Formats: sequence, C-alpha cells, structure tokens
Amino acid sequence: YGNILDQSKDINRKFENYARRHGYEAALPLRIIVEAHNYGVSNLYELAAYVQLSEEYIAEILKHYKNKYGIGTHYGEYLITFDPLRVFKYKEI
Repeated sequence: YGNILDQSKDINRKFENYARRHGYEAALPLRIIVEAHNYGVSNLYELAAYVQLSEEYIAEILKHYKNKYGIGTHYGEYLITFDPLRVFKYKEI
C-alpha cells in the first residue's frame, strides 16, 4: 500500500503524474512568477536563482504550465506567457 514505484500499473502512473504536477505547481506557483517579474527578474537564469531551483527544473515546470494552460494565462492583473517566459501587466484599452 502506498508504493507507486511500480510503473507497470496504470493507477501508479496516474498517481505519479498527479504528484509530479502538484510538485511543479507547489515549487513555482504563478504568483511567484509575477512576484519575480515585479522584483526585476528578466530571464530563466535569474528566475532559477530567485526561487533557488535549477534551470532544468524551471524549464520542466514551464512545460507543464504550457501543457495545462496553452500559450499563456491570466493571473490577477497580469498576463503570463510560457514560451518564451514573459509577464505583462494587463490593461484595458
């Protein structure tokens, strides 16, 4: 019970994917991406240093967000695009 290391079972793969997605979103929530932008972070290297994660892991997280949301998403009054990573303050014209 509780061992999801055996990836031959469908349910274990499902739980592994769920845990991975949850880990991505816990490690780098959209709120932190916006916070980093407001702090002056302008590239992947600086973001990795800001959140103290590896650049490779950040790239995996951004790939997850791109799969989940598509090209980009809104977070509060900000628009976040994932490839390339950019944050814009959304304004009505």
